[in-house]
Parts: sequence; C-alpha cells; structure tokens
Amino acid sequence: IGEAESSLFIPSQELTDSGAMMSAESLVGGSIGSGSGGDGEGEAGGGGGDGSSMARNIRVPESAVTQGSFTVWTDPEDPAPRVAYKIIIQVKLPRTVKQYRLNDLSGMVTGTDQYKKPIKYGTKDRKGVKDGVVQIDIPIPGAAELVKDVIEIRSKLLNEEQRIEIVF
Repeated sequence: IGEAESSLFIPSQELTDSGAMMSAESLVGGSIGSGSGGDGEGEAGGGGGDGSSMARNIRVPESAVTQGSFTVWTDPEDPAPRVAYKIIIQVKLPRTVKQYRLNDLSGMVTGTDQYKKPIKYGTKDRKGVKDGVVQIDIPIPGAAELVKDVIEIRSKLLNEEQRIEIVF
C-alpha cells in the first residue's frame, strides 16, 4: 500500500477490471456512473442501458479469505513490492438480488504502512449480480514488502460487518 495518502473510491457504474478514483472535492457535484434501477437497497432493477446489468465474476483463488458473506483477495495474488494491485471483495447476496446498489457497502482499507482508503460509493452506482454474488475491485497503489491490509466492510442489506486481514 502506498504512501500515507487517502482518497475515496467511487466506481463507475459498470465495474470491470478497473475502478475510478475521485478526490473528496470531486464528490461535491455528485458521483460518477449514474444509472437507473431499483429504488430500494438490494432490489432488482434495470441497468442504465450501458451494460451495467451484465456481470462477470473472476475465479476465487485458494488464497482468498472468507468471513461471513464476504470473500477478499488481491489481484495479483502476491503483488511484488511497490507494484499496484487490486483488492477484490466478493459479496454473497440473496438470490433475489439482480442489481446490487453499491452504496449498501461501506468500510475502510488500512495497511500496516499507514495507508488508508475509504470504501464509499455514490447513490446511483450499481453492479449486476451473477450466481448470487457480486465482485468489487478496489485499486491500491504499490506497497512495501510484508504489508498487511485490514479490510473493514459493512453491508446494510445483509446486516453484516466483518474485519478481514490479508498479508502478502
């Protein structure tokens, strides 16, 4: 995890292999990735017409850590020192949820190198659900060797909160 910097993670409406990072000042005018869909958290809803209803999941590696409804891992699995990586958070959802409102999810990524990154989404950000799960990636700048990341994650829909540690 990089130097002691902090920024908000606001994904685009369709999260694929990259997310958008915006500073707090950029949020004043609203969030990116607005789309339409269900009104209640976790309700199925239509996509924004830009492919947001399409979801694809990557295979969960053996090194992934699961606690409750959350599974977390890094991509690459064992990033080299000072090389940027992604933290992937997979959320297991009720089968009735087809579009996940990402603002249901909140939390913080904290590294032993004092790097912190809030997990925060705009009210219109959504992601399609596939096979009862949604996967969200959080880009992280390169870290020193033997850094431990603590991911604190909460879901209002699931009424669940977990603290997951990953070391690489």
